[in-house]
Amino acid sequence: MEWGDTDPSRHEELAQVLTKEVLVAMDRWRPAASAAAADEMDDEPDAMRRHLQHFLQSSDLYSVRDALKQMQGTELWHEQVILHGKLGSHSAALRILAIRLKDTSAALKYCAKPGREGCHALLLRIFLTPGDGLEPMLHEACLLLGSSGGATLDPKEVLDAMPAELPLQSALPTIGRILRERIHRAREQRVVCALQRSVNLEAKGELAELQQQRVVITDERACAECHTRIGTRMFAALPGGAALCYRCYQQSREETGSGGQQLRP
Repeated sequence: MEWGDTDPSRHEELAQVLTKEVLVAMDRWRPAASAAAADEMDDEPDAMRRHLQHFLQSSDLYSVRDALKQMQGTELWHEQVILHGKLGSHSAALRILAIRLKDTSAALKYCAKPGREGCHALLLRIFLTPGDGLEPMLHEACLLLGSSGGATLDPKEVLDAMPAELPLQSALPTIGRILRERIHRAREQRVVCALQRSVNLEAKGELAELQQQRVVITDERACAECHTRIGTRMFAALPGGAALCYRCYQQSREETGSGGQQLRP
């Protein structure tokens, strides 16, 4: 089956087949006789998993819930992260990355993807209150807070996520850095807004100046280039009051690359 096929049933079938093939390959290669043999044979399951992951990520024509159900109880963790992400179950995806796989880097990359701005706060809560009797992952939380995504967190969210037994003093440097970053971004935003207002005012001034210009076309008015009477035809008004018929105007644009003249009907 070609991936370009738009039949959902075919994509559903392919998702099931690829998943089954990967699971069979993983079971077959798991009891390898030696570590060297395992390393050599692991290439095939890894390649198959990359193929499956690419399909799961790129196709929108299969049932994500059915695919996730098929993977429950398996070690296809990265594949499950993709599926949870498609369902918007970011907490489940981040728990797999942060707790099951202990891959902080992958968790941060997950949060940094477009449309997942709120995931940094969610990941911070997972690090600080992982549950299931696990100790707070303070080192990982510091990595998050030190990242560019950590700087976007609301200081109140950070304080709310802190375990009750964690001394507030230990959080003050981080809170201070976040506050400084927020102040810096607020200042940048004010500068951008001021520049936009300036550009807008300049554009309005140019528009007002152009609108004040008047070009009178009489029965005798002719094109300044070909001297053909303009009459009721489309024309272009040039700076200084000259008028060109539309054909000459187009030729002038092609020759000079100038596009600043204002068209008048």
